[in-house]
Amino acid sequence: MSGHIDVPRAIEGRIARAGLLVLAQDPAIRDHVRRASEHATRPHHVVEDARELLAAVELAGNERRPCVVVLEAGAQADQALRELAGSAARDKLLVILVARDLHGEPPAGAHVVTSAPALREVLALATRAHGLGDGRRLAVDRLLAVSVLSGPLEQVLESAADELATGFGVDRCVISVRGDSTGGGAVGDRTWDSLAWSQTAERCRTASAAVATLIAPHATPGGPCESYLAVPLATPLGSHGFIGLVTGRPHVFARSDRAALQAVASRLGSELGWRGVHERTADELDRCLNSPGLDAVLGIWNRIALAQLIGMQVSAALRGRHPLTVLAIDVIDLQSINTRHGHETGDRLLHRIADALRTTVRAEDLVGRWAGDKLVVVLPSTAFEGARRVAERLQSALAARSLELPGGATLEIPATIGIAALDPNEDAARLVARALWAARKARDGGASIIGASTGPAPRLSQPLELADELRGTLGGTYRLLHEISRGGMGVVYRAEDLALERPVAIKMLRPDLAEDRGFVESLRNEAALLARLQHPNLVQIYNFGQIGGDSYFVMELVEGEGLQQAVERHRIEDTAMPLAEAVAAIEQVGSALDALHDRGIVHRDVKPGNVIRDPFRNRCVLVDVGIARRYGQFAESAGTPGYAAPEVILGGEASAQSDVYGLAATAYTILTLTAPWGDDEHVLARQVGGESVVPPSALRGELAAADEILLAGLSRDPSRRPASAVELARALSHALAIQHPIMRDAPRAGDPAATPHRHPSAKTRGVVFRSIVRAVGAREAERLRDAIGGDHPELARAISDMAPLAWIPTELLTQLLAVAPPHVGRDASQLARDVARATVRATFRRFFPASAATLIPERTLSAIRNVWSRYHSWGTVASMPVHSNEMVIRITDTPREPDLCAWASGMLEQLVVLSGGRAPSVDHESCEARGDPACLYRINWERGEAPQH
Repeated sequence: MSGHIDVPRAIEGRIARAGLLVLAQDPAIRDHVRRASEHATRPHHVVEDARELLAAVELAGNERRPCVVVLEAGAQADQALRELAGSAARDKLLVILVARDLHGEPPAGAHVVTSAPALREVLALATRAHGLGDGRRLAVDRLLAVSVLSGPLEQVLESAADELATGFGVDRCVISVRGDSTGGGAVGDRTWDSLAWSQTAERCRTASAAVATLIAPHATPGGPCESYLAVPLATPLGSHGFIGLVTGRPHVFARSDRAALQAVASRLGSELGWRGVHERTADELDRCLNSPGLDAVLGIWNRIALAQLIGMQVSAALRGRHPLTVLAIDVIDLQSINTRHGHETGDRLLHRIADALRTTVRAEDLVGRWAGDKLVVVLPSTAFEGARRVAERLQSALAARSLELPGGATLEIPATIGIAALDPNEDAARLVARALWAARKARDGGASIIGASTGPAPRLSQPLELADELRGTLGGTYRLLHEISRGGMGVVYRAEDLALERPVAIKMLRPDLAEDRGFVESLRNEAALLARLQHPNLVQIYNFGQIGGDSYFVMELVEGEGLQQAVERHRIEDTAMPLAEAVAAIEQVGSALDALHDRGIVHRDVKPGNVIRDPFRNRCVLVDVGIARRYGQFAESAGTPGYAAPEVILGGEASAQSDVYGLAATAYTILTLTAPWGDDEHVLARQVGGESVVPPSALRGELAAADEILLAGLSRDPSRRPASAVELARALSHALAIQHPIMRDAPRAGDPAATPHRHPSAKTRGVVFRSIVRAVGAREAERLRDAIGGDHPELARAISDMAPLAWIPTELLTQLLAVAPPHVGRDASQLARDVARATVRATFRRFFPASAATLIPERTLSAIRNVWSRYHSWGTVASMPVHSNEMVIRITDTPREPDLCAWASGMLEQLVVLSGGRAPSVDHESCEARGDPACLYRINWERGEAPQH
């Protein structure tokens, strides 16, 4: 008899015989319990509070009868769970908590958490076969084999999920590393539906928080209930992840299931920790190995440095019409040598070759390691026959340097040499590829030295595109993607902030500057000040860091056309930059400079190349803020000749008036398309020698009113310049009668002047052009470049030489789609679709970094306006959902080119596929190119399995 409450003898026997106890006010819950009691012929009893429930449980325990307890979530249930936790009879209980919704964190202590709609099935299960689990045996051998230590993370998570599902005998397993992504797999005939992922993850999180089985209604009305068991997964990324088991029927998981799952989670959490350490270490090693410099093993140039140096040597040889030859040394079967004798022997062999190269070639020759078993020598001013003599001397030197092995044996150095002489108009990539091909041909043919044939050779590598494949990291936080630019102070990279998942720009300082502690400390202080400065026309500074001997700035990534690029484009097009556009840029840069000057900061390098037009936010942005300060030789660090003020060139201190001079020179350049002091080697002499600047109106007549303002801004006397950058900009605006200049990068929707045929500023990303290689294959693309290079050199360059994020006139894309089809065996429409699909495949993960399992076509297509702007600066895009698997996309203000419409169709189709849809169809119902008011694309698809990336 309980000591907690006196139970009336009239009902004491009924309580003792009760197989179902319920503490609930909801009539529906009570009705479910009553029906289950009648069906199972087991008496039930309704208690009024937690104390009475505990007494009833103890009575049932004294009768040695198992008991099912049903609790309605609420304060009484919370108290009951706390008291039942200490009850001696708890082992004979099955405690069911009925929650109002399954999206919160219910209190721990119940064996099963469910909702009212699923309670009937849960009670049927409980009364039919009471107990915690069905006693099935776990496939322990399968569970022990689960690991996430090898392979790409998403793939190993999927494999682990499949193994766990099989080992526990359930339908599905979900592994979520951070709570918002999954590597979950499925077994049996059911696969993941991306629409159900959000609900599945939420139920797994609820089951994990409740430390109980969760039984919930199926997503499909009328379907069977599903059961969930989950435990937390603690990883280096946090403790928000989980491992969940899902079975498509009512089932109460046993305590042994939870214990086994928790053990697996602990082990996988540790393995994920080891993976994180390994990947960070590998990234750091990759950065060391793949940054320009010396090879860490051999002490000769590494591949990155060698590629840059070869490019410079090739350019110099072509300009001076001097001979240039490359030797490629291919070590035969180095992998087998490492396997038989160990990597130490392989390294010694490579050292012998490097030593032989040093003693054979001249001091001015370049020697570097191109790959693990390939070395390259560049011989400037050396013709083919001279290079052959060098190769023969090298072979003799290698023959005299056989390697001694343990035990007294010797190993002859097995290497072949390919020779390639620079052909007219040949680039460095092809030159090295021909030499490597010759070395391989020598190896296959049993010769030791072979000269390369002229003409194209199969591409064994992409030597000058390595910057696009750069995968180093800084401090494990920023992943370097590719080089953007380089100058006197260092190199700027596009990078990804791994912690915040955002793109950034990183400027790495020159090594000699980074070694000066005083200089670096002053930069650190300046970066701290700039980081607190917010201005829409100033690039935002995020961080300043150091790692090893490197110092770097982390900045906002601003993508778009630089003013210097715009000047060069207008020169090529033989057009002038519109006055309103130019003055708008000057006003915005002037505002940014005044914001700096108000805080005592001088930019020191104001020039068109440091101003970027951001088409996404319709603004001009001043970059390189606070970095280009005076240090060492002024020609490199005090600014750019032609834009740096004379007092700075002569060694004086930079001031706000120096920046006004730079802004005046920038304004002069973009308005006239001519630098005020020219752009040859005599710029500095003209600047400081007292020569006068040609009035801008002499170059562009409509600038007569601006002559006096710009000439004053370019005065050698700082006191004669306008008082501030904004004053200079406002004076120009007033003089040129431009009251509200607006920078327009592309026509906007609704603008009557933006007729579809008038798209002189329409731009397309470089990645679209480069994707033709992915669409037709490397060999077909090579033949295409050769075929069109004579008549259309700009198209040949666009295919391979354009930076992926560069903005290129869309007109070139339409020309390419018109010229290329006969050379690749496809009609223009099909080629456009194939290029679009290849473009999306190459860039989709960058635009949608979330888990593939969370993506569905309708959500992706709903964001089409944002996606479209990643590829083109023209077009006004809207989406209209029709059904769950049908959407209409409307695009206006297009260039009215049928091939571009075909490109859009291919893009939409590929977006659906990569978002989990199957069998997509795109119907181009109306088209601006046919005279319709808009392009309408109707997209249909079938539900499919989540895509794998």
